Formats: sequence, C-alpha cells, structure tokens
Amino acid sequence: MEHLTRRRVLLGLATTVASLWSRPADLGTGSARHRRDPPPPACIEDLVAANRILVDQGVLDGYGHVSVRHDRAADRYLMARSLAPELVTAADIMEYDLDSVPVDARGRADLSRALHPRRDLSRRVPTSRAVVHNHSPSVIPFGVTGAALRPLYHMSAFLGGGVPVFDIRAGQRSA
Repeated sequence: MEHLTRRRVLLGLATTVASLWSRPADLGTGSARHRRDPPPPACIEDLVAANRILVDQGVLDGYGHVSVRHDRAADRYLMARSLAPELVTAADIMEYDLDSVPVDARGRADLSRALHPRRDLSRRVPTSRAVVHNHSPSVIPFGVTGAALRPLYHMSAFLGGGVPVFDIRAGQRSA
C-alpha cells in the first residue's frame, strides 16, 4: 500500500467532492414527502464511490459518512443507511428530506441520521452539494477548543477566509 500523505487525502477528497458537485440541483420548492423524483443511477454510483474513496484515503472511519444533495430536488439528500462506509452499495443509499426523514425507507431502519449535519446545513447553506461527517483526529481539537483552523502553507490558502464550524450541540453554526 502506498504511503498515505495529507496531499493524497486532500486530492482524493477534492476529486470526490468535485464529482459530487458537478451536477446542478433543482432549487425548486415542494415537499419531498409528496413528490417522487428518483435520483439517476449515476448519482447513486458516485455516492457509493465517494464512500469507498474516503475510506480508502483514511478520511472516513466506520462511523463517518458522506451525503449529497439530490441532484433533481434541493429539498432532499442522499446518504447510505447506518452502515460502515466501506460496505456501502447502491442498495444502501437512501433518500431523505431536510428533516432527515426517509422518503422511502423500504423497510430499512436508520436511526442515526437525525444527527447528520446535512439537516441544518442544507437550510443554512442552500448551495451546499455534499457533506462529509468524519472523526478526524487532526481536526477534532479545533471543534472542542474554540481555536480557529488557519492556513499554514500555500495548499491551504482556501482556509484564509475562515472555516465555518457547525456546533451540533447548539444546532447552529458557531462564530
């Protein structure tokens, strides 16, 4: 196995997120509970691939997950049911409304999604296309200490404007 570097992780993550963001969302209105517009198979395949890539690159552990906004309805998102990301298949992808209620559970129980950050982020940042929830040991200290994550070299210049922090305890973005 090749040596895992920060550069490889960032490149893998950037490639994954870029592929998930490449499809425009229908920013129309309407309740996900009342209409059915299934995502195309390619969107589901991309989400399965994102799970596998992020596990392979060490970004996700057994409890992390990635979601994408439904590419045809901005009031819904797609995410795998409660399952380790390395085991996700197309059959495990579920569709949720912005209250994290499954649109069609098809008998699959999924208890943890009410905690997924997509719920509030989709409302607060309507242009968000993908959310990765992980437990990165190198980032966790910034979430519990109040210290700001700052760029330290040119490859992290995108952090120069600041990094938004979502405080799940407060249910909102912190300063």
